[in-house]
Amino acid sequence: MLFSSILAVTTPQCAASAHEFKILYEFCTQENCFDGENPQSQLVEDKHGNLYGTTLGGGEYLGGTVFKLTADGAETILYNFCKGGRDCGKGFGPGSNLILDKKGDIFGTTEGGGKSDCATPDGCGTVFRLTPDGGSLSLHRFEGYPDGAVPLSGVIADSLGNIFGTTVSGGSGEVCASYGDDIGCGTVFELQPHHVESVVYKFCSLSGCADGYAPYAGLVADGAGNFYGTTSAGGSNGWGTIFKIAGGGETVLYNFCSQKGCVDGADPRAGLIIDGSGNFYGTTVAGGRSSSSCNVGCGTVFKLTPDGTETVLYSFCADTNCSDGAGPTGGVVINSTGDLFGTTQGGGDFNCRCGTVFEISPDGTETVLHAFRGGANNNGGDGALPYAGLIIDARGNLFGTTYQGGFTGGGNSCGGAGCGTVFKVAQ
Repeated sequence: MLFSSILAVTTPQCAASAHEFKILYEFCTQENCFDGENPQSQLVEDKHGNLYGTTLGGGEYLGGTVFKLTADGAETILYNFCKGGRDCGKGFGPGSNLILDKKGDIFGTTEGGGKSDCATPDGCGTVFRLTPDGGSLSLHRFEGYPDGAVPLSGVIADSLGNIFGTTVSGGSGEVCASYGDDIGCGTVFELQPHHVESVVYKFCSLSGCADGYAPYAGLVADGAGNFYGTTSAGGSNGWGTIFKIAGGGETVLYNFCSQKGCVDGADPRAGLIIDGSGNFYGTTVAGGRSSSSCNVGCGTVFKLTPDGTETVLYSFCADTNCSDGAGPTGGVVINSTGDLFGTTQGGGDFNCRCGTVFEISPDGTETVLHAFRGGANNNGGDGALPYAGLIIDARGNLFGTTYQGGFTGGGNSCGGAGCGTVFKVAQ
């Protein structure tokens, strides 16, 4: 059953901000980038205030890292992944978010590596577990067909220890327009505690991929055990969907670009959050109000009610030169008063257009909390390209990562662009 759509676009407003911004860590400050480089995932915080995340590259073997960062900015590498290729049995390129269990074990995914006979040249990726003592275990190595390939997002777990996630390709064995390969258009998978993997759903199972395909983001669950997520493409209009998985079946809750000019948003790359009333919130990297700066709009923040009504809470690039931000690839977080917080990978400072940290109040007012300036910290730069979303602590402080920016000295492999940062925006 498809839900009806009623679009309500809030007139955008933008306000200034004086929130305190601080760089907590600059990557590739160690020789040969042994401390990691280019983080593109959201952070996770433990009960002691330590932050955990991944870097896509760097580390001892150049294949990325899992790191821990204390509140005072001391970094520890918990695991180094291998450089790349099918020979990386435990995976490489961990670009996903992490989760922590009560024992302190860490779970995540890698984009490549795994099985040497995978259908893709760099391997199909893995699901991994790290123990507090630094031990590593590959819980699953994807094959492409029929179990999925290239998990770009993190995983979630239920109370029984079952793990659920998505792969952006693999599954059906059909040609998928997003990659041009023949291993499928993505899956929702389940991994049981004894490491048995099963495919819950294969995307593009319907004619014309009306059910969506290429889910970049992970899943969110409700109290009844249903799963929700987004596909970046497919659906009735070809610009992505919001979907529900219940009992192994999929229902499309919303098709993006259902309005003329895609003013309701297009191409969601991030996952969803659910509030106490069952409303969903998320972002699209394209669509929204028309702008000369973007081909199909510069992205939106949206709300979807339980009855399927979609509301665009904010359309980016409403200000001159996109000073309010453009192209949000990360999702949003919400505080107790209903304010939403997130990042955009573009827009912001006119001289850099390196992205922003933003707040959207319940009345639709957008406040740029920080506009990144790129480059090196000692040259006035502070990070660039915040691909991931934010986390929020009990005091309302925000934490995130930038893919570039920060330290540029020491001949690091990122050159003048910098290798990324971890930052804090104090509320």
